[in-house]
Amino acid sequence: ATAPPVEGWLDVGDHQLYYSVAGPSDGIPVFIFHGGWGPRDTDGACCQGDRWRVVTLHQRGWGKSKPPGEIKDNTPACVIADAEELGFNLGIPRWIAVGGSTGAMLALLFSLEFPKSVSGVLLRGTWLLRTKDISWCYRGGMGHFYPEEWAKFAKHVGCSEDEFGASGKGCGG
Repeated sequence: ATAPPVEGWLDVGDHQLYYSVAGPSDGIPVFIFHGGWGPRDTDGACCQGDRWRVVTLHQRGWGKSKPPGEIKDNTPACVIADAEELGFNLGIPRWIAVGGSTGAMLALLFSLEFPKSVSGVLLRGTWLLRTKDISWCYRGGMGHFYPEEWAKFAKHVGCSEDEFGASGKGCGG
């Protein structure tokens, strides 16, 4: 039977985290780790319908969570601990960890830290937050695919196009 969506708050330290649960109470539980641009309506698009019990959490400082933009005690370790606590509070012992972009990194990290809480992992658009990922994104690599947008970005952050584009080193590189 499909239960009406449930919304609530998880209190962790100085943070109040917004969460929602949608789908049938007997559905396959999935936890959606949102990406670095914050929670999006499309984050759980792969898990729609009567088969899934979808849990979303607005991570520390994001979306409806309070305080907005807060970075104190806001680390990947804190975020995955919040997910584990939420699963415990909701009575969900295991779920599929789902994530895209930075959420993919968090889903992987969660599955490594809490393997007994994971029944599967589903990733898309993987962003692992490695030094080479950050360097590629912010020090020129992306400019090869989007040169006009890259030029606007370089100008916005106060670097010449050459500092980003031609040298491949990026601003301050």
